[in-house]
Amino acid sequence: MPLVILNTSDRPDIEALIRVHQAAVNLGDCTAQWGQIKEHEGTVALFLTFIRPSEVTIILEFKIVGQGILVDQALTGKGLLGQTHGEVPEQQSKECGNLEVLDCRI
Repeated sequence: MPLVILNTSDRPDIEALIRVHQAAVNLGDCTAQWGQIKEHEGTVALFLTFIRPSEVTIILEFKIVGQGILVDQALTGKGLLGQTHGEVPEQQSKECGNLEVLDCRI
């Protein structure tokens, strides 16, 4: 299963959401759906909808060229491991929509 590390240094709200989600008594509910954002050619998006304890949607956009193998492995393995990281050296980051995929490991 691939691992995606997201740069959340500019998004403390996402860090807080994940902390609250993990600390919930029954672990929060979350759904995931792959798709594409209209007029975003050459990308595929993962829509993460958090239901409990807070209702929030996070969209991670992946470039097919360069990150397509990650998406393929996530679909084949029926999963994706995610991790956030507040500060990462610039050379390790790869753009991923409003967030950055810092490292992809398969």
